[in-house]
Amino acid sequence: HFQPKEGLWLKTYAHLGLGNNAGDYRLNGELFLDFGKAGVLSAKATNQLYRPDLLQYRFYLTQRQVWQNDFKRTLETNLEASYLIPFVKINATGAYHLINNYIYFDTLAIARQTGVPISITQLILSKNIKIGAFQLNNTVAFQSASESFIRLPGIYGKHSLFYDGSWFKKKLDIRIGLDLRYTDTYNGYFYNPAIGRFQLEDREKIYAFPNVDIWLNVKIAKFRGFLKFENFSTMLTDKRLYYVTTYQPYPKPILRMGFTWKLLN
Repeated sequence: HFQPKEGLWLKTYAHLGLGNNAGDYRLNGELFLDFGKAGVLSAKATNQLYRPDLLQYRFYLTQRQVWQNDFKRTLETNLEASYLIPFVKINATGAYHLINNYIYFDTLAIARQTGVPISITQLILSKNIKIGAFQLNNTVAFQSASESFIRLPGIYGKHSLFYDGSWFKKKLDIRIGLDLRYTDTYNGYFYNPAIGRFQLEDREKIYAFPNVDIWLNVKIAKFRGFLKFENFSTMLTDKRLYYVTTYQPYPKPILRMGFTWKLLN
């Protein structure tokens, strides 16, 4: 890692596998440029080659061999660049991923390797808005994959609206707000406990449904506490739940709480 001059940082990393992982490698670089009033640019690049893991190579169930594969190594290249646009204060991120010899688990939970290159493109926009003690943090992502072996929602969004203030002569710090998450409808994955992996699922889609959490954070001297009402949006309907994997919804509305209190003499 080094900094040639003010406003310019470069970080690099590399490793090379030995022994049973001989030939596997990872190269990673990060670049950060601060243009002052013209904005901030950061970029990342990763190139890695890695062999299949043990489950992808072979699998036994009740002492019987289900598969033993001779898969090729996976070659993966990731490129990402982010630019903070100063006059509108929007952070725009573009990413491109290229994967060769991708290994996945099909709808029958069998390990497969595709011989076609898979590309993934992403555009992520983030903007935080602050008006007095109120803040609205927004992130929206648009993404697509060239092959159906990769399951991604085309649109993903997360928004946080909250009040951040101090009461009683700044002795009580309080944050109260809500989080909203959503995706569009897409074919997802199903978690298979027999193999402990996610497999492709085509029979049931993951339908668009907003997930809303309401929360409260407080701090008084050495005391900190939180209260969170998760999955509040499911109270608005008795037939819809929030899913991120097929057939496995988030729990119904639950109340989560916790606190820490430092007792010092």
